Amino acid sequence: MNNRQIAQEIFTLLPVNFFLSVARKAPARTGFGYNDYICIFGQDPEADPGEEFDGVRICLLSDEHIITELDLFEGALDACDYYLSRHPGIASELKEIIDALNQEIAKLPARPQSEKARKYTPLSVIRRLFRTAT
Repeated sequence: MNNRQIAQEIFTLLPVNFFLSVARKAPARTGFGYNDYICIFGQDPEADPGEEFDGVRICLLSDEHIITELDLFEGALDACDYYLSRHPGIASELKEIIDALNQEIAKLPARPQSEKARKYTPLSVIRRLFRTAT
């Protein structure tokens, strides 16, 4: 499992309303905890001085991973696609989250072209809605 998949997994394990809440806060680098799942940004504005680190710490039960912010945001985008396929009624909320995540991804250093993730656009959300409705 790669880092992006790890990020997607932590988001898709959450109840849909909690996912919407934490996904809205992700661009501000605000982490979360849910049962035995933890997401901590290394540059969290609320972190204690001296506790900062590069990347994001993801804990899934007893497994701990340090991944890049890019992997986390891309995993969150994948989770948006997952939730959209199961809850088409939240499409407008997901569109706002997708737009915010894409804005943050655009600010981060890019990967080599071969590794770039697809960019989610409002049009892709609309296409996804039509696929799930049929």
